Amino acid sequence: YAIADNAYRVMCNEYNNHFILISGESGAGKTEASKKILQYYAVTCPTTEQLQTVRDRLLLSNPVLEAFGNAKTLRNDNSSRFGKYMDIQFDFKGAPVGGHILSYLIEKSRVVHQNHGERNFHIFYQLLEGGDKDLLCWLGLERNPQKYTYLIQ
Repeated sequence: YAIADNAYRVMCNEYNNHFILISGESGAGKTEASKKILQYYAVTCPTTEQLQTVRDRLLLSNPVLEAFGNAKTLRNDNSSRFGKYMDIQFDFKGAPVGGHILSYLIEKSRVVHQNHGERNFHIFYQLLEGGDKDLLCWLGLERNPQKYTYLIQ
């Protein structure tokens, strides 16, 4: 929280742009750190209806992004297999007025090959488990993940 607070206060006092770069090895907590920063800004920034909309879109989009871009690895059951750039725009008073998330560098090779003990992206398993029968039929999918060569190699 201290880093998020410092970046926010300096931005407001000096009227210039700041960014927080979160890096580290797999399983270091980069995704969790970004969630904490967003939560911190949601609590400390001036509250407006627009803030609620921005906060909700950024915070509530995380589970969807994680479903499409996270997978089980040997080190982490919910490892982000993509890069993510989050941008929050503030007005001159320090209130958030917009934001977006750009995903990039998704680990495409995971779709066709996983190391022993790892899994494909979560979304495929969630689709097989939760998709209704008509949707699975329309997509040409079967509910049992063991039927897919790519998943059982």
